[in-house]
Amino acid sequence: MSSLMDSAVVVKVISNNINKHYMNMNHGDYEMIRWFEEMAENAARVQAQTLRRIIELNRGTDYLKKWLGDINVEEMLETSTDDELQSIYTSLVPLSSHSDIEPYLQRIADGDSSPLLTQEPITTLSLSSGTTEGRQKYVPFTRHSSQTTLQTFRLAAAYRSRVYPIKPGGRILEFIYSSKTFKTKGGLTVGTATSHYFASEEFKIKQRKTKSFTCSPQEVISGGDYKQSTYCHLLLGLVFTDQVEFITSTFAYSLVQAFTSFEELWEDICEDIREGTLNSKRVTLPKMRKAVLEILSPNPSLSSRIEEKCKMLEASNWALLIPTLWPNAKYMYSISTGSMQPYLKKLKHYAGDLAIVCADYGSTESWIGVNIDPCNPPEKVTFSVVPTFSYFEFIPLYRTKEQSGGYAIDDFIEGEAVPLSQVEVGQPYEVVLTTYTGLYRYRLGDVVEVADFYKATPKLNFICRRKLILTVNIDKNTERDLQLVVEKGSQLLMRQCKAEIVDFTSHANVAHQPGHYVIYWEIKGEAEERVLGECCSEMDWSFVDHGYVVSRRTKSIGPLELCIVERGTFKKILDYYVGNGAAMSQFKTPRVDVKLMMTPEHVCLFHCAIGEVQVRVGLTWRGKVHVVGGFAERSGSDPNPYGGLERSSAEAFDPNKHGSKWDLMVNMWRLDVPPNQIVVVGDRLLSSGDCLNAWKGHVEEYDANMKIWNVIERSSVEGTKGRDGPITMMMMISGKEETSYQRLYMTMAAIGTQLYFLAGYKVNNERRVSVVHVFDTLASDNAWRSYQVSEDQEEEDDDEGEEMMSCERELCGHCCVVQL
Repeated sequence: MSSLMDSAVVVKVISNNINKHYMNMNHGDYEMIRWFEEMAENAARVQAQTLRRIIELNRGTDYLKKWLGDINVEEMLETSTDDELQSIYTSLVPLSSHSDIEPYLQRIADGDSSPLLTQEPITTLSLSSGTTEGRQKYVPFTRHSSQTTLQTFRLAAAYRSRVYPIKPGGRILEFIYSSKTFKTKGGLTVGTATSHYFASEEFKIKQRKTKSFTCSPQEVISGGDYKQSTYCHLLLGLVFTDQVEFITSTFAYSLVQAFTSFEELWEDICEDIREGTLNSKRVTLPKMRKAVLEILSPNPSLSSRIEEKCKMLEASNWALLIPTLWPNAKYMYSISTGSMQPYLKKLKHYAGDLAIVCADYGSTESWIGVNIDPCNPPEKVTFSVVPTFSYFEFIPLYRTKEQSGGYAIDDFIEGEAVPLSQVEVGQPYEVVLTTYTGLYRYRLGDVVEVADFYKATPKLNFICRRKLILTVNIDKNTERDLQLVVEKGSQLLMRQCKAEIVDFTSHANVAHQPGHYVIYWEIKGEAEERVLGECCSEMDWSFVDHGYVVSRRTKSIGPLELCIVERGTFKKILDYYVGNGAAMSQFKTPRVDVKLMMTPEHVCLFHCAIGEVQVRVGLTWRGKVHVVGGFAERSGSDPNPYGGLERSSAEAFDPNKHGSKWDLMVNMWRLDVPPNQIVVVGDRLLSSGDCLNAWKGHVEEYDANMKIWNVIERSSVEGTKGRDGPITMMMMISGKEETSYQRLYMTMAAIGTQLYFLAGYKVNNERRVSVVHVFDTLASDNAWRSYQVSEDQEEEDDDEGEEMMSCERELCGHCCVVQL
């Protein structure tokens, strides 16, 4: 009875305090805010109920049975008080990380439908972005994930509507992107969490509940090519230029990327608006084209109006782009904390005085908090924890005045995890989650600080990701420390020569002694070396970490190194991640990439985009990362006809060895190697040989002891009619030996113990054919097979015993291996 009376009092108080903000709200928004305020008022009790509900739903799962043992869970839930339940749970179930649940997730991905993590079958897996820690990870995704996303958006929109009311039926210019999904061995759909949400019924409900609709149809969002989607988002955003109520994307980076692209695309967009067409070079995907063309119609007057504005904006370096082109937009909305903060300066350049509202705090694993103070600028944003989303714990983190020497993997001392109700203002914590989707006391890796409380729920500042630190000796600088230092250098750069930083990243170089930090800048504009030197010094002395300051004074850490990369470098990094399955909506430029530099798939990327080596091939062999081909200039290298460059050299890196550095393997490859022409088969390193100009039609194996390449005898088939090797095959296709054929491309991939060569040839300068050559590395004789490829009918050539196909047109010029 008393609890009902208390609730009645709460409702009455809320009802009696309706102010002018609520007068601007519809009933649905008012109900959302009233619901949250009641949850926040009773946050401790709601958290205990959330934990109770999670255990009740998922009791009997393999993971919980492993830790709860013989405890009668049903009796525990019925008889335990809230405090007792939380105490039992946290004393028996240990803190966990992704490595603890990875075996369970792999079994689920492989088709195991038994209750491993949840009682409800998991049919969908999310992929984390992989841009902060270097690799993507499986995370469970259920209907609850979409529902909490919808709840977050509705709650945040309700608070924004009090300050920035929008017109019913208005449009939202949303720069949102789905990545392509795929199926696991067990038939589960895998994709990014944003991709799952954009395809869900909840996404459609969100648009109805927030009274606005995105400018772009689903075919643009799910197109799978972010460049084409961005073009269509911009085009349709301008078609609805007067109806756009606000502009949004998941991250501030996506907004900056879109408007930077607009500076190059605006003339084509104006042409499309004028003619009611869609540029065939900019957008090629049939479904996307069809959906957009159904919306377009010729509008010369709108095109002329936009064109006039763009000419004016171009003259002012695109300042105030957003309010100029979308005059009725009330605000910008995106995540602007953490690694997104460096993009705020450029976003403000485009937005002028238009409000930038920071979006809400969550992760692939769970939503955490909502921005209920949209008036605050992104630099002062806090996130109020929603106590129904997950069961939250917080690990107190403490810094020591002096750290022991050696290699540091973290920069905090940990306390015992505490529940939400026991956190303290001003204290930093690591977030721990227990979710409805099967994560139990899961360490998220985010460092937050309690800024205040809203009623009884904490308001959090996001500080940084944990363990992403620059360190050489006793120094420890976080991503946030790096951002502050780069901002100092950026200000000096702007004052001295009006250039600006496009993007940046860093790593700790411990390959040479003394170790030192390396910061990479991509800049827009021109800067003299003298100015860059001053910027470098400014950043070097702007690090305030005590360990760094002391180490620089004693010269146990060397001077900071500033490297300027060519324009478009960070665009290549984006393309790399998106090409490997990350969604544009989830992309975050890696800032502090000590770990990232040590993973094979990214070593190749950063050497190619940033380093001094022009990389041709990257692979892992015998536990080491090998970067092969191109030209590397190193001190002490032997002079040669290329002017002090080691032609076709290689470098090796051991990621498992502490303090490892890149070792130059001088002249390991004395050949020009196109991409993907060196592969690992078992423990053997195989190459197609020097095929930059003309392939000799053989395979070579590397002898690590002698450091030479040897031709595999049974692969050498040039001029040997008795075997169906690649050269003989081309003679067979042409019908006579003297026929002229020219190789246009060739790429190689290993599948098991066989090498597959996809090759394109021009025959007698008239027709083109695509051929697959297959070499069996274990065969003692007749190791080659060849197939002519096309998409048309198949014929069987009995004389040669090979499958022949007619060829009407050339197929693709690249191949890769996909595990199905």
